[in-house]
Amino acid sequence: IHGDVALLIDHVPEKRRLWSPPVILPEERQPESLIIVEISDPESPREAGRFQTKAQAFSIAWPYVYLVGNESGFQVLDLENINEPQLILETSSFSGSDIVVADKYAYIINGKDDVSIIDISRVDQPRFAGEYVMHESPDENWWDYTETKNAARKLAISGNYLFVGAIGKDTSGASYPPGLNHHSIEIVDVTDPNNPVGIGTSFATTFEVIDIVAKDNQLYVVDEALSGHHFVRSLNVFDISDPKGPERIVKMATQDEPRGIDVVDDYVYVADESSVQ
Repeated sequence: IHGDVALLIDHVPEKRRLWSPPVILPEERQPESLIIVEISDPESPREAGRFQTKAQAFSIAWPYVYLVGNESGFQVLDLENINEPQLILETSSFSGSDIVVADKYAYIINGKDDVSIIDISRVDQPRFAGEYVMHESPDENWWDYTETKNAARKLAISGNYLFVGAIGKDTSGASYPPGLNHHSIEIVDVTDPNNPVGIGTSFATTFEVIDIVAKDNQLYVVDEALSGHHFVRSLNVFDISDPKGPERIVKMATQDEPRGIDVVDDYVYVADESSVQ
């Protein structure tokens, strides 16, 4: 959300997939387009524009929107006229599954599940600036017969600190089975974006980090865990006034199947399959 404009990625459903042991996962959905919604009248939102894309994530640095996807690569839209979004850059030089933009840099989860840092001081000429390589996962009490590496999944940034939601992953590339995922949030000092430095990791056991947002001194995390044969989803709020020692201050259940969150003023918006809470 930016001012009177809300953006969302529309998805089309695909077949469900199964794990072994048999656990039915939430329906897989593939990105189809970026929808631009004008919300000056919250009671009567209207679709102002739409941009066809396979992008999986976006970040706003008004009037530009930066999009990234494993198939779509890196795209930049100009939304000065929200009714007619203009594509001003499209390149396959960078791709990934999530993105966050701050100052003149874009942070992208790349194909290695690490974080690429892109200098976007010139919107039409992005260049590679650096990379943050995810930590090895501690294996005690988990899969102590194999080395593991955290796989980045979601990004948020606050000031000079990047927060990376991740799951444990063995070096063969396979994620832990349901119920045994090792979830973490890695904290990275990006004061010098060319030389990012990991300063700490906050661990918890959960199935998946769905989305994270940082605002002021708080980090909002929507996640889900496997309890028996059911998924339990929750909204967590961490105090990050001391980034080296984040402290959870709120944990509450969410309804339905949350897909994303945003924080505007004093409200947290949680989007699920068919509505916004």
